[in-house]
Amino acid sequence: MVKQFETFRLFQDEAIALDIGQILTQAGIPCKIASSPKLLDSQILGTDSTPDYALNLSPDNFEEANKILNNYFEKKILDTDSDYFIYSFSQEELKDVIKKPDEWGEYNYQLAKKILKEKGVTITDDTLKSFEVERKNELSKTESPAIFLYVAAIIIIINALVLLPAKTGISLITPFFSIFGYFIGKHIRNYKKVLPNGQLINFYHQKDRKNGSTIEMISFVLVLLSAIKFLLFILGYFPDSLFE
Repeated sequence: MVKQFETFRLFQDEAIALDIGQILTQAGIPCKIASSPKLLDSQILGTDSTPDYALNLSPDNFEEANKILNNYFEKKILDTDSDYFIYSFSQEELKDVIKKPDEWGEYNYQLAKKILKEKGVTITDDTLKSFEVERKNELSKTESPAIFLYVAAIIIIINALVLLPAKTGISLITPFFSIFGYFIGKHIRNYKKVLPNGQLINFYHQKDRKNGSTIEMISFVLVLLSAIKFLLFILGYFPDSLFE
């Protein structure tokens, strides 16, 4: 079974995304470039809206893609001008670049190692491995959903509970909005993030995932009851006068 493509890198510049995609494609790794507008995610999930383009590939290929790009840029940095902004970084800032290659990219990662070496600071393989483990642990931490998600779900559910038994026309349609509560709950329960090595992990805390499951279940029941009520009305079990 072919795994769904996940976001490997985010870029502000489409040309850079295409160049990286071409490098990987030529190395035999299938990938796709997709527009990645984040305005809605920023409002609902609290994520950054800056990157506009996503480079997507199978999580199974993440580690191999990292190796390919590191090998490629290890050679490219030899042509870097001395006025490149990384050269103005302190040793601690350069180490931060090395600790977070997923943020800074392979080019800056390789160049930071080169600059530190020129300054007499050698980063050993063991140190790089410890940085990798530290970064993985940092990225593996779960988070809490944006409060907007809980507020929206609660409003939707309360609204449905109030209107479901009502004998008004609006009560036939409005409870169906519980479907939005269902998808909010499903998102909180299932949403995952992908680590630089391609591993998929849960995004939200376990307690929040349980809350999401509860929201999902309640919303599903409300949608089902709303459908039954609407069907009974269509079949004539409720006098039309009740819904005037």
